[in-house]
Amino acid sequence: MERRGSDANAHRSAPLASATPIGPLRRVLAAVRWYVRALMGDDAYDIYLVRHAREHPGQEPLSLKEFWRRRIDERDRNPTMRCC
Repeated sequence: MERRGSDANAHRSAPLASATPIGPLRRVLAAVRWYVRALMGDDAYDIYLVRHAREHPGQEPLSLKEFWRRRIDERDRNPTMRCC
């Protein structure tokens, strides 16, 4: 016997995502990713680009390679308490 009308697709109306906690899990993973990137300094170039655009509009920012070269050179000249 063949189903007709809305009964034929009733099993498709409830998406799997609504039954699983994907949204909260993504938020938690995004927060963990943000924290680790901030802790390790991986977001330093992104922060630099935002600040540079705000404070020096129209000027070319440093390349990623030049940014990290200057940052590491500065840390070597002025060592502070750090783990490594």
